[in-house]
Amino acid sequence: MKTFNLAVALADISDGLRMRNVWLRLAIDDLRLRYSRTRLGPSWLSLGMVIYIGGLGLIWGTLFNMDLEKFYPYMAVGLITWHFITASVGEGVNSFVGANGIISAVPLPLSVHINRQVVRVLVSLIHTLPIGFLVSLFCGIGPNLIQLFIFPAVLVLAINCWWVTLFLGIVGARFRDVGHIITTFMPFMFFLTPILWDRSMLKNLAFIADYNPFTHYIEIVRQPLMGQLPPSSSYIVVGVITVIGISVTTLVFARTRHRIVFWL
Repeated sequence: MKTFNLAVALADISDGLRMRNVWLRLAIDDLRLRYSRTRLGPSWLSLGMVIYIGGLGLIWGTLFNMDLEKFYPYMAVGLITWHFITASVGEGVNSFVGANGIISAVPLPLSVHINRQVVRVLVSLIHTLPIGFLVSLFCGIGPNLIQLFIFPAVLVLAINCWWVTLFLGIVGARFRDVGHIITTFMPFMFFLTPILWDRSMLKNLAFIADYNPFTHYIEIVRQPLMGQLPPSSSYIVVGVITVIGISVTTLVFARTRHRIVFWL
């Protein structure tokens, strides 16, 4: 039996993308089930984020004597982007395990279940990202043309969400401890990422933010909504990680695709 077949893996990915009616329907059904019998449906995502930003921003900004007009949009967009990152990582690890029943019963491309997961996470971002824009607008930022850079940033986030979900889905199917590791690791990274604090506050320890890849993903979203162009270094870091991530994940998928069903 061949253990590495790149052509089959690429065909699976291609077929999965073409079957958008399947993964869109599955994602919509997931969301309907999650918010069944609720009045607001997915709008609870927006409401929850508004309450979180309002309360945390007021307390944190007051404690550290920050200018709330500058801190609120900075923190709001940072939290929204971080929520997307943690959802991509946290739910991605169970993308194949959670679809075990369908994988065992229906011969679909495995990438369909990845696309399904990505749509679910993107719906969350779509519901919360406008809050960042409104907070910025309320604090006197924009609207301006620089804020249009948010659209390619969201596309980059979606692409990264895809390969992260696929990679973690494979690893999570093989090693069930990965989910617990991520649950422990991500809260720690939250405090090492400039969301509730600014890079300049670290002074000689600013390298903690510079060498944190999450910082650069947040910056390409946060800076445009704050009316500023992101630093070129952030685009370079994100671009390099994206290319390497897609390449490595595709090779791992080609190596393990035929085994995933046996790991579930």
